[in-house]
Amino acid sequence: MTTHSGILSELSGSYVSGVSRPFGWRRKQLQGIHDLIQNDTDVLVDAALRDKRLVRADVLLELASILSLVKTRLDSVIRESNEAPAAPTGILGASGDRKTSEAKTPTGIAVVVAHWAFPYSSSLGAMALAYAAGNVVALVPPQNASVASILSAKLRTTQDHLGYAVISSADALKGSIQQQSEANSYPSITVLDVRGNGTVEHPRTVYPSRNPSAVYVNYTALGGRDEVKFTPRRTKIAKDIARTIVQSKTIFNGHAFHAPMVAFLDSEIYDELVAQIVTAVKDMGGSANAGYGKVQQTGLKSVVEGPISVFDIDAKTASDVKLPSLETPVLLLSKATTPDTAIDRLQYLPRLPAFYLFAKEPFTSYVVKNIDSDLTVVNDIPIDVLANPFAPRTALLSSVLSTPQSIVTLSGPSPSSSDMERKLVHAIASAQITRLDEGPGTRWDFFDQVKLVFTGVKYLGYASLAAGGYLAYRRFIK
Repeated sequence: MTTHSGILSELSGSYVSGVSRPFGWRRKQLQGIHDLIQNDTDVLVDAALRDKRLVRADVLLELASILSLVKTRLDSVIRESNEAPAAPTGILGASGDRKTSEAKTPTGIAVVVAHWAFPYSSSLGAMALAYAAGNVVALVPPQNASVASILSAKLRTTQDHLGYAVISSADALKGSIQQQSEANSYPSITVLDVRGNGTVEHPRTVYPSRNPSAVYVNYTALGGRDEVKFTPRRTKIAKDIARTIVQSKTIFNGHAFHAPMVAFLDSEIYDELVAQIVTAVKDMGGSANAGYGKVQQTGLKSVVEGPISVFDIDAKTASDVKLPSLETPVLLLSKATTPDTAIDRLQYLPRLPAFYLFAKEPFTSYVVKNIDSDLTVVNDIPIDVLANPFAPRTALLSSVLSTPQSIVTLSGPSPSSSDMERKLVHAIASAQITRLDEGPGTRWDFFDQVKLVFTGVKYLGYASLAAGGYLAYRRFIK
């Protein structure tokens, strides 16, 4: 029986052999994941539902989101394989025999640790990301024996045996890679750099961000500031937004990593939104009677309790508030007197993994420009984003799973020249660039323009004094 360190050694050998680098190989692996999901949907769903904490709709959502991810990555791989090299000008003007292209070099082995709440998006979805970048995969299935068994059996029929391996437990890798204490409670992708001699160095691990996500509902989402409240049209919009927020907190058994933790609501629409949030929670079996208005502690007041616990938080004492220990997901509501107030509070938070904004222009552009987040979504909380634990960290994963490489190709070595200095002087003097069409405000530096205006005003003042003196003199001598 091969040990886990031996499995990593075998994967290292496969990677060094170059098996995962061809774009055709990457496409075949992605197609294999696509076919596995499409052909064995019922089998995969039944295996996941052996874990009674999971819901059929959530598992189907996972599988659908993986198919969408696979299509996106396939398009990216095809685009990358067909990318034409550019032809920049050389230092001495020899543009015809100097060409450059950009490529992405895979890193090595991606150790994928899956999570029970996302048995497939944290396993097959993460594998798709790793394959698209040209890596080989060591998969640690979720702690669900049925899912682990199905994945082990089905992957054999859809994936290249040299490109992956299944490892029973993340704990078994502690001697080979650095595992953090969160490894058992968070999905992760650990990328191991594989050198040309097969040695493995510098493990880097990407987890879903621990920072809270947030949602801000601007008053323009429901209409104008001066509109009559609680009209049928506004009530429907408020209902849709409230149910979207509540659904994001209950989906995946309350374990969606990027569901908003805090909702900032403009004061003009606060009452309308809170009423609809309470209704949405009550429709799911919650109760607003037992907990409504109950002060948990200074600055924290219960709004509704049920599948999720909703609290109103006083922004003035927010820094001193400690959330109660609850088994249900928590949603904090905070009233914002102005959009700038909401922006200030959002900026006070750690960098947001996901930021959801409900607004209309001009506030959409204004708020988005002032809030830093890994992922910003306007006017929705997409369930496919909640289904992918790594969705907001796609850019970070891309830089971890592969590294950029510039390739410069010339027809041959530059010929030696005795008049190199003359050629360099000529190259500098004859260099051309594409210039901006100059217009007002670009021809002169701003301070040069101010100086010119000041000088003009100064000489105009001198002329006015001279003219005034002359006129006074003529009047005096008459």
